[in-house]
Amino acid sequence: MQTDANSLPKLPPLWAGSELMKMDFPEPEHLLGKWLPSGSLCMIYGSTGIGKSWFAMSVALAVANGRDLLDWEASEPRRVAYFEAEMNQAETKSRLVALNGGPLPDFFMLCSGTGPQGALPSIDDREAQDLYLEQILEHDIEVVVFDNLCSIVTEASISEDTTWLPVQSFFRELQSAGITVLLVHHAGKNGDYLGTSRMTQNMNTVIEVSRPQGTPGGSGAVIEIDFKKDRGGGGNPGQTLKLIEGETGGLGWQVIGGSSVDPVEEAIEALETREFANQQELADHLGISQPKLSGLFSKAMKSGRLEQGEHNKIFHQVRTERKTNSEQDE
Repeated sequence: MQTDANSLPKLPPLWAGSELMKMDFPEPEHLLGKWLPSGSLCMIYGSTGIGKSWFAMSVALAVANGRDLLDWEASEPRRVAYFEAEMNQAETKSRLVALNGGPLPDFFMLCSGTGPQGALPSIDDREAQDLYLEQILEHDIEVVVFDNLCSIVTEASISEDTTWLPVQSFFRELQSAGITVLLVHHAGKNGDYLGTSRMTQNMNTVIEVSRPQGTPGGSGAVIEIDFKKDRGGGGNPGQTLKLIEGETGGLGWQVIGGSSVDPVEEAIEALETREFANQQELADHLGISQPKLSGLFSKAMKSGRLEQGEHNKIFHQVRTERKTNSEQDE
């Protein structure tokens, strides 16, 4: 059976090595630290009522103002569209004004799905996606926040691949246009994010928001943020934050605790045990991704704590020793 070539989807071009060397690809811009680059897909997830929306709104306002947040540097102000599907409109506005310390910038735009104007359409529907895309492009939006995913994907279970894949395709469409997508999402009973395992495969950053152990009830918004995936390498190993009132009356996050372990040093110490034969084994031991481990090794080599390529030499030695021991046992 012959296939009509005109009916096939078009692939991007293939570049030969010499052509590739001539290409000058633009580097992603860092919108807020390295963990939120332009054209990326990121997710913040946590249990209900934990404070993830407070944190997501803080991120969105920092980007819209071009204002640093914690130790993450912001670039110039960017146009942000915040699609809020769950919270009362009055409460949403009150939170935003409090976090901003006053009037909101025009670079921040809110689309609320809880008022008389109607609910937000389900984002797993293609016609609804076109409605979102129309508004996003019309207002030259650079960062889109969906809060929260479960309330915007309403037609089927987010745990099903058949539901997630059309949503992911839409997010990829936004990314291809250079638009950053930040998702706010719920955690399940096991503490992990709700949804299919495919959900985080194409994400740049995944942040878990949780309540620190021993935090008494009624103590306000106290959260622990943990970067579960961090391709850019700009996240923190773990910080405990408390939402407090600043001198000017606005709300802001104060670091009240964090990981005392230097992740670079931890990776070097584990490497020097010579128990791991490759990066995957070591990454699994540390509970991080391979890209995250590669970033830690790069930092170690830049600071002189590792010689160039030393980690690869050690991995090779471990594999050689394992092979020798196996042959001797036989």
